[in-house]
Amino acid sequence: MKKSFVLLLSSLILYSCLTKKTETPMPVSAKVEQSAVQTDEGKPIAVDPKVRIGVLDNGLTYYLRQNKKPENRLEMRLVVNAGSILEEDDQQGLAHFLEHMAFNGTTNFKKMELVNYLESIGMQFGADLNAYTSFEETVYMLQIPTDDQEKLNKGFQILQDWAQGISMEEEEIEKERGVIMEEWRLRRGAYSRIRDKQLPLMFYGSKYAERLPIGKTDIIQNAQREAFTRFYDTWYRPNLMAIVLVGDMDLNTMEEKVISYYKGLTNPEHPKKRPAFEISDHEGTLFSAETDPEMTSSMIQIIYKKDKEKITSESDLKGVFTRELYGMMINNRLRERGKEANPPYLFAYTGFSSLGRNKGRFSQFAMVKEGGFEKGIKALLEEGLRVTQHGFSQSELDRTKTEYLRSLENQVIEGDKIKSRNFAGRYVYHFLNPTSSFIPGEEKKLEYAKEYLDQISLADLKTLTDHTMSKDNRIILLSGPEKEGLDMPDQQLVDSWIDEVGQLKLTAYEDDVLDQVLLPKPPMPGMVVKTEVDEKMGITYLELSNGVRVFLKPTDFQNDEIQFTSYSPGGTSKASLDQRFNAMFSATLVSESGLGAFSSVQLEKKLAGKIASVRAGIGDLFESVSGSCSTKDTEAMFQLLYMTFKTPRLDPEAVESVKNKQMSWLKNSMADPKYVFYKKYYEVFYKNHPRKKRITAEDIEKIDGERAFRFYQDRFADASDFTFVFVGNFTTEYMLPFLEKYVASLPATGRKESWVDHGIQKVRGVVPVTVYKGLEPQSTVHIHFSGDAAWSPEERLAAEALSKVLSIRLRETLREDQGGVYGVRARTALSRWPKETFSSIISFGCAPENVDKLIELAFAEVKKVQQEGIAEDVLQKVRETFIRKRELELKENRFWLEVIEYVDQHDLDIHKLEQYEETVNGIDSEMIKSAAMKYFDFDNVVIGKLFPESEKKRREGE
Repeated sequence: MKKSFVLLLSSLILYSCLTKKTETPMPVSAKVEQSAVQTDEGKPIAVDPKVRIGVLDNGLTYYLRQNKKPENRLEMRLVVNAGSILEEDDQQGLAHFLEHMAFNGTTNFKKMELVNYLESIGMQFGADLNAYTSFEETVYMLQIPTDDQEKLNKGFQILQDWAQGISMEEEEIEKERGVIMEEWRLRRGAYSRIRDKQLPLMFYGSKYAERLPIGKTDIIQNAQREAFTRFYDTWYRPNLMAIVLVGDMDLNTMEEKVISYYKGLTNPEHPKKRPAFEISDHEGTLFSAETDPEMTSSMIQIIYKKDKEKITSESDLKGVFTRELYGMMINNRLRERGKEANPPYLFAYTGFSSLGRNKGRFSQFAMVKEGGFEKGIKALLEEGLRVTQHGFSQSELDRTKTEYLRSLENQVIEGDKIKSRNFAGRYVYHFLNPTSSFIPGEEKKLEYAKEYLDQISLADLKTLTDHTMSKDNRIILLSGPEKEGLDMPDQQLVDSWIDEVGQLKLTAYEDDVLDQVLLPKPPMPGMVVKTEVDEKMGITYLELSNGVRVFLKPTDFQNDEIQFTSYSPGGTSKASLDQRFNAMFSATLVSESGLGAFSSVQLEKKLAGKIASVRAGIGDLFESVSGSCSTKDTEAMFQLLYMTFKTPRLDPEAVESVKNKQMSWLKNSMADPKYVFYKKYYEVFYKNHPRKKRITAEDIEKIDGERAFRFYQDRFADASDFTFVFVGNFTTEYMLPFLEKYVASLPATGRKESWVDHGIQKVRGVVPVTVYKGLEPQSTVHIHFSGDAAWSPEERLAAEALSKVLSIRLRETLREDQGGVYGVRARTALSRWPKETFSSIISFGCAPENVDKLIELAFAEVKKVQQEGIAEDVLQKVRETFIRKRELELKENRFWLEVIEYVDQHDLDIHKLEQYEETVNGIDSEMIKSAAMKYFDFDNVVIGKLFPESEKKRREGE
């Protein structure tokens, strides 16, 4: 929805936005050489020969690549090397605002015609249409079908319009102000308030701290059109732009269209120089410790600023791979230490990343429990110091190299199955960061890795640590809850902790490796007792000697992937009320404990160099085991599957670790206004039913590991009522030996059971839930209609279509017409178990003063659909969206995995999939009208409103 929002660990936010321009056309130049920026320092890094890079005479750069994943789609990007950092004082926020205006009228698409057109051809906001504005750039993203020449040409036209044809009509600017303000409002809260205080330190001595993409609210609300056009005319020019095209289209045809559509883009007669902005160095440590009454967690960031590493020649690649290995190895250690019974942090991460265009950073990040700053800071610094004093072990280095190379080998195997949007993202980054990124292609990167990994020694990694962490250019940022009796450490105290760590003589890291096979005693194989083949759908059905049912669906959607899932009825519904939370956490506790003789740490190391994972899950009504692997590692996946049933383990230290982390996460949850709101809302909605109670820190503390483990064992003691589905690049003949050895041998008692219906009832009538909580001028509206409804595939489709219809209508009314929301959610769903019911939800955020008006407008839209049905043009958008989405789904392993499971669970005919397009084209106004009447009962609705505390007196006095 005209947006893209990225939250970094540093709490930097990237927002979405665009403007207009017209001048005389210019001719086109030849292609550039396929090489990276050349220097005198060495051989340039190779550029993937599958990407064609060129520059038009007007300075516009293009990256083109033919790629058939997904088929009949083209990923299109307009990259503008201009973001909020270039705004003048009276333009703060307008780079982002412009991006929004790109969807509100252009030379060839008046007002909302562009949005309507894209929806009419089945493209969806978010999935197929998006944009973002950052400090340094603005990027527009579009996916267009290539199987229709007219639609394809429209895609090229849209990018041309965005580049220099945005209308920025006064009326549309006024309407969009409210939307931008709602985006600003949506992002406000504890994290943004702390970010506002700490960004000046992060961007010390630079303009970045003064140019957040969202901008200043007074400018957003009052800026005149001239300020918009001044930014647009100055910075939206071809010599600051790139067109990136990746998809199922002939390369030469792509290039011809780029020349045809974009050679006429023009630069100003006297272009303003695009300045570079630097982040300054500083002596010593910059420090900030901030609190907020709504903060629910405590966080540590230690940042060491460095000049950004250049990656321009092959001689730079050893440094690239050294940093990659270092990050993997130090994070493995941090993750391992985080599994202690009383860990020093809830989560920790260390890594290299960018900080602006000229600086890089090495960051140490941790979330700690309340009052845990000392332990967290010391733990982060100790692991760095441990490397300084003792380095890494040879076994760590060898294992990490193996793991890294295996991941690159997998990328080579999957080369022609990598999605176009992944390639597009790489090329966007390369255009914006030409001297600090490289695009050699999968094969060449693997070749480089093999060459340079052999050269990387333990000494290289130790030296990297020595050069990375220094006292100068260091920034320490702490944040936590503001509450009585909880004091934040000051810089003097933190400095003393740092000094204490610096005096330590640490022991060397002990690499906890268990050198034995996963399964010392191979299982006794069972056998296949029944086989049925559905030639039309390409599915084989098997029954095994222990009662397990299996579906196999061979595909070629990926070259090196097998996925599986399974299900068995029961789930946590089989637990007594006092066992409920033990049951909920049982699978997590087992997962963190490991399998067989292996702890979770030992198991991870044992699997290094293999791409295989398996996980157990226990939901409300079903238990499951699922996983995936590369074809090469099929046996490892099946061994893990077998062990998940047969040899789970309970590690008391893992139990305590999980409990301590969960209690810390939940301790301050009641400080979060939305947590308080939804907690109260669903207490009312489910009539305080004990099985719908939200878990608390006190509940976590009472979890009994032994009882949880016994529940897990019971749920997986009998495989005879499990159904497995395998999808991927295999043949049935290839899978049979693994199924007979590792699945047909699973324990089977033949018990017959199902889930338990505990009679959970939802509140009836028109029920208001109003909560006053929060400091910011923001409200949340959550409206939930519910009731009994007959379940059927036809009604399920009608509910899905109704959801899409209302999403469009409510967006048009609440966002585009009123400017009252940034986004609105409308969803209707049917449930078959434990009883047949429907659930319809409308939710959005808005200004407190607009709550009642927007609810009234939303209800009016629903009632209008109930009374009049829906217009044909909207229905066609819905049909086309469903059909286009299904085109892509049919070539995805995950889709078939879910569909086969769903069809089997609900006893449906899978051949009906072939009639999907015909069924979708049967969606009509009467179907939508009927669904709206059934699934929006205005006599049974819970209307939730969250207001800031400041609104209580005013509203209660009304």
